[in-house]
Parts: sequence; structure tokens; C-alpha cells
Amino acid sequence: LLPLEPQGSPPPFVRIIEAHDNQDERPVVAVDGSVFEKFPNFSQLVKDGVKDVLGEDKIDFVLSKEGSGFGAAIASMI
Repeated sequence: LLPLEPQGSPPPFVRIIEAHDNQDERPVVAVDGSVFEKFPNFSQLVKDGVKDVLGEDKIDFVLSKEGSGFGAAIASMI
């Protein structure tokens, strides 16, 4: 778990994006879920919400099918 941030601090993903500012590649967020995939305009709403927080479009979102099964397999190995 991430430590609690003082009130007024940027969300953790903002710090991750800021750390990638000096790199040529954009960060990619893999999203697992039928809501992201099938709910009309939901993926655009997520992108717009992140853009509102960051002030610009700096993240690429991709759909990751079967991600929860993969995550469970990794968790069981740890």
C-alpha cells in the first residue's frame, strides 16, 4: 500500500507521470475490466479526468484482457 499523503499533495500517479517527463516514451496504464471496454465513452471519461488533473494528455491507456488472472498468478508466486 502507498503511504498516506498529506492533504493537498498530488495523487501518486501525478508523481509517476512527473518522473517520466524527461523520457521519450509516454507512460502506459493497462486497464482490466469490462466497464472500461464496453461502457460507452467510459474510456474517454477516464482519459479526460486524468487530463483534467494533469493539465494535458500525458498517459496512454490500453485494455488488458485477462489481467486479473495474470495478477493473481503473480501474487501467488510472491
